[in-house]
Amino acid sequence: MLLNSMEIADRALNTGEKMEAREFDMKVYKETTRLMKKYDIKFDKHSLINLDDDMADRLYAAGKEFYLTMGTYTMETKRVIKVTEKELNEILRSLPEQIVIGTGKDARVMRHRNVEDPSLPTIQGGVIGGKATEDMLVPLYQSVAQEPYVDSFYFDPPHVFENRPVMFGSPIELYAARVSVMKIREALQKSGRAGMHILGGCGSAMADICTCYDGGIRSTDGICAHTTSELKTDFDALNKIMHTIHYSCMRQVWWAPVIGAFAGGAEGSAIAAVGGLFHAVVVGQAHLGSAYLDLQVTPYYNAGATDRMSLWILSTAGQAIVRNTKAILQGTVTTSAGPGTKQMLYEIAASVISQTVSGYHIFGVRIHKPTKDNHGTGLESRWMGDIARAAVKLSRQQAEEVVQKIYMHYEDKIGKGPEGFSFEELYDVETVQPKDHYLALYDEVKAELEALGLEFE
Repeated sequence: MLLNSMEIADRALNTGEKMEAREFDMKVYKETTRLMKKYDIKFDKHSLINLDDDMADRLYAAGKEFYLTMGTYTMETKRVIKVTEKELNEILRSLPEQIVIGTGKDARVMRHRNVEDPSLPTIQGGVIGGKATEDMLVPLYQSVAQEPYVDSFYFDPPHVFENRPVMFGSPIELYAARVSVMKIREALQKSGRAGMHILGGCGSAMADICTCYDGGIRSTDGICAHTTSELKTDFDALNKIMHTIHYSCMRQVWWAPVIGAFAGGAEGSAIAAVGGLFHAVVVGQAHLGSAYLDLQVTPYYNAGATDRMSLWILSTAGQAIVRNTKAILQGTVTTSAGPGTKQMLYEIAASVISQTVSGYHIFGVRIHKPTKDNHGTGLESRWMGDIARAAVKLSRQQAEEVVQKIYMHYEDKIGKGPEGFSFEELYDVETVQPKDHYLALYDEVKAELEALGLEFE
């Protein structure tokens, strides 16, 4: 019998082994160190995209052993959710190979993708953590929704609403969430894509839950359920998952190994990246057919996730997962530079190419450290779609050669990329169209990548 959400909750609250968080964290380091030696996991400092299938399969075995040894730590109760290999394998066998997101003409099928898969990845756009303001919420997200290559998008409510700071778990957060989702619906209507799948990312479970109704988050939409690194959950995440199961909407379960923290460097973080998949399918109840699973990479050092180590981890871990499971895997595009800069377009291109040939669907764009309100536009989401359509024509070897050349454009600027510009600086807010200078920059970089061998549609 498959593990259900009540059994997971029981292990989190009542029957799981008791352990202090510090002890769990130190065990993460001990296990990743042991497993990287056992399975001969080695970071290739010269490659950006993994070309070694055997390495991917060894990494999968290491990540699975890592999760079976560790389990998931519940922060409020200090209990560990552990599963047996038999329980885990039953869930993995029951994973669906495709799900449908959105409705009507805007419905999209998200399928399991494999390495060098010729099928297009879904593009989930948005301005992730981009500090959208109340007055710009509609035009900013209209700029994303109106892009033909965008299949769905993520939004989070403003941090200030009606001139009041939005505090986690407060009545103001619930109010801001409820009103924000109405504005998002308005943006969809204005873009002519009322049925498009949207993914809500409120802070608290209470706020996410209050957005779930026919005029807000519908059953064909979704909400995010986070994972705290490494392999930790909390009541907010568990409550979001439980709610989506019974409300019957979708959920994105995401995890983000921190490079240079308890999992260690590249090799240990890659093991934690694969191990997080098993947390997501077990705690996120992915076998129920209403979840997609998102892998992010977070460098402890000052960078986005487009440096050499991050790209290698994303590529190798993604290949490990899609070669050995039916998981519908999504990857997050995180940049150092901000919108309206050539560096951001280079970083997005490197990440999307690496992930597309490694079996991912695409989620982004997230700026490592947003510094402005409304720090993003729909044009970055268009760029992800443009790049993905070129990337599906490439083998891993071809992708590696192209990404190495792109990487040279920004390698010396990682961690110190330009902050870029706000939505109002890059778009005509009234017409919701990019300004001429941003389109010219876009076309300039596109021509550069064409010269490197990318074939755009």
